[in-house]
Amino acid sequence: MTASHYKSLRRAAEALNVRQSTLSRCLRSLENELGAVLFERTNGGTHPTVEGVEFIEVARRIVEEVETIRVRLRTSSRGESGRLAIGVHTSLSTGNLRATDRPPSGGPG
Repeated sequence: MTASHYKSLRRAAEALNVRQSTLSRCLRSLENELGAVLFERTNGGTHPTVEGVEFIEVARRIVEEVETIRVRLRTSSRGESGRLAIGVHTSLSTGNLRATDRPPSGGPG
C-alpha cells in the first residue's frame, strides 16, 4: 500500500524505514506467492497493475477490519462495552419495590 501511495519503491522504503532492496524482495516474493504482478516498475516510478489495485483495496479493508476488532476487544476487556443484565429477585417485587409502581395513596389513580 505504501508503494502505491508514494509511487516509488525508494520513497516507500524510506517511509517504512527499510532498505529499498528489502522492500523490493518482499514485494517480488509476494507476487511470486500470489502468481500475479502487483506493481509495474518503470523508470517513471512504481504503479499498481489491475491486480495490484484489487489486492490493495482488499488489503486495506482487511487492515481496517483488524483495527476495528482490536479496538472492540480492547474496550470489551476493560469493561467499557458489552452487555449488562439486571435482574430483580421475586421476593423484592412483593415488598417496597412493588409499591414504587403505584401512585401514592390519595393521588390520582
